[in-house]
Amino acid sequence: MIQSATDLFNLYENLNGKNVVLNYVGLFNFNISNNLLIMFKKHINQFNIKLVSKKKLYNIMVEALDNVCKHNAPPTSEHSALGIFFLEHNQGEFSLTTGNLILTKNVQNVTNKLMLTNRLDVDELKQNYKDSIINGTISEQGTAGIGFFDMCLKSGNKLEYRFDEVDELHHFFTLKIKILTEKN
Repeated sequence: MIQSATDLFNLYENLNGKNVVLNYVGLFNFNISNNLLIMFKKHINQFNIKLVSKKKLYNIMVEALDNVCKHNAPPTSEHSALGIFFLEHNQGEFSLTTGNLILTKNVQNVTNKLMLTNRLDVDELKQNYKDSIINGTISEQGTAGIGFFDMCLKSGNKLEYRFDEVDELHHFFTLKIKILTEKN
C-alpha cells in the first residue's frame, strides 16, 4: 500500500533498473511531458538504432506520457498529480514505465481494457483500433480509448501493469511497455 511520497519513491526505486536512459518522479503535467520528449530526442542518438525504431519508441512515449497527464486522478489535499516515468535500455530492448494515481472506481475499467488489449492478436488489435476510431465516443479527457491498442501494436508486446492501493479512493497505476529495436 502506498501511503506517502516516500512509498512512491520506494516503488520507483524497486521498478527502476540499472540501464536508465531517462527518468522522472514528481508532479506531472504537459510541460513535464514535453521536456521529457525533448530530452529523449537529445539522448536517443547515443544508441545505434534504426530511425524506424526511434520513431516507434518516440510515438509510444508520447502516448504513455499523454495517458499519465490525461488520466491522472484529480489532485486532492492529500494527493497531488504525482507520477513516475523512466526509460531503460538493455541489449536492444527499451522498457518504458509510467505510473500515476487513478481513482479506485476506475481500476476495474482500466484492468478490463488492458486484459482485452493483451488478449488480442495483431489483426484483432488493428480491427479494434480502427473500430474505436470510427465508432468510439470521445471521453471528457478528449480520448477515444485507443491508447493501449496503439502502444501494444507499436511495441509488438503485451503491456505489463499493476495497481497499488494508496487509500480507499486511489490506486497507483504502473504501466510497462517493452520495445524491441533494430540496430543500424
